[in-house]
Amino acid sequence: MKKIKKINVLDGSFLLNEYDIVILEKLIEIRDCNITLQVHFSNLRNRLGKKFLSICENYKDKIFLEFGLQTIHENEMKILNRDNDIEHIKSVIKDINRLGIQYEVSLIFGIPGQTIDSFQDTIKFLEENGCKNYRCFPLRLPQNSKMKKDAVELKIKEGYSQFDALPIKRVIESYSFTHLDWGIMYSIAIAKNENGMRIPVPQEFAHIMKKITDSYVLKNTLSKDIRSVLDEKKKKELGDHIFEHLCKNDILDIVMLGFGVDSFNNALRSCKQIT
Repeated sequence: MKKIKKINVLDGSFLLNEYDIVILEKLIEIRDCNITLQVHFSNLRNRLGKKFLSICENYKDKIFLEFGLQTIHENEMKILNRDNDIEHIKSVIKDINRLGIQYEVSLIFGIPGQTIDSFQDTIKFLEENGCKNYRCFPLRLPQNSKMKKDAVELKIKEGYSQFDALPIKRVIESYSFTHLDWGIMYSIAIAKNENGMRIPVPQEFAHIMKKITDSYVLKNTLSKDIRSVLDEKKKKELGDHIFEHLCKNDILDIVMLGFGVDSFNNALRSCKQIT
């Protein structure tokens, strides 16, 4: 037991009863071990919820909480089969901020019914309520789900991002957003996940990103070999291509949608034309 440094409790139903509190107290007894718990906002109610938060406050140096919000919009919740009590969530975030408890909230983009604006609304909700630590994830279509059964009606299209480490299908298009819209949400997610270190693509420049995708990336990168765009030769070719578009459109400080180059500025600096 002395060698255990971290425990992740991946049970989404954790904190249903007093027995879960007993389990947590046993885990806390392990010295020099950090504990990450997945917890539903809805479970932090009444006496049990207060007792749990009290323990988390007392051991805030070793307990980290993960919450799944996903969205604040009812039509999107319905698609995900969720029922978020927004006022209760506000109250919980206020409490855990006041108590200084470590936590993170996850959001989802690519939900049928979602738009770029509604995705940003959910991000704004967290920021306005004092949540500084959150991450955004692309929607994967669950097998045997109602969403899967309604895929045609919802106009769902799945696809891979050839620049991700693993070939995992995501929902990249639906009746409420285009593939290009999804790309912009993807870019926003990257910027937020990296604490704002990168700037998302302004919507008015999205058509240029599509040109770059169509005329370079899709023609020069094999979808099954994500590494090909990451080597130095491909980076240089892509940088030159971006430079060409920048010369025509005079755009700076906007990121690519995960295409192996961190930003247009980096691409510019990699071009020999820039001194």
